[in-house]
Amino acid sequence: SILKHENTRTEKQNELLDHISFFKSIGSPVLLTYPDSNLIEELLEQITQQKPDYNFISDDSLKHNLWVVRDEATLQLITEDFLRIDKLYIADGHHRSAGAAAYCDMERKKNPHYTREEHFNFFPVCVIPFSKLHIYEYHRLVKDDEIVNAPDFLARVGQYFHIKPCGNLPYQPLKKMQFGLYFNQH
Repeated sequence: SILKHENTRTEKQNELLDHISFFKSIGSPVLLTYPDSNLIEELLEQITQQKPDYNFISDDSLKHNLWVVRDEATLQLITEDFLRIDKLYIADGHHRSAGAAAYCDMERKKNPHYTREEHFNFFPVCVIPFSKLHIYEYHRLVKDDEIVNAPDFLARVGQYFHIKPCGNLPYQPLKKMQFGLYFNQH
């Protein structure tokens, strides 16, 4: 099973459903993470010691190497080990996966005799083990002048959150449910 850690906004999910319906594709993969597997790591280490099948620099100037696993025995080992992993977790792509699920539901209703092999039953993912995944801060910029320039903005925020001024030092959240707010140069 694939587990999420955040809820999605219906508006964004519907926007992605429309996108997927038009292009018949989700675009970029959903990032999943899973508990480390020594067998998968060993197999991937062996594979990546070889020359990559594809090697290119993308438009954003990042170098990419891609290895295609063609050996049936290796594919079988990887498949069997992944089947032993109970849960995969969405690290990035909650809205994409929700949009893909909505698209799948829509297409299944249109095709009541679906076989589970049709393209709409799948979406692309990138899987990375827990130990190799690094999650960085996520910053949001609120540009709604009417909201952030309201004289009672901080008081309204204070109705829902405990506010602790930290002066000119940047705030680094250390616990769950903590976040920093940079407001009017403070």
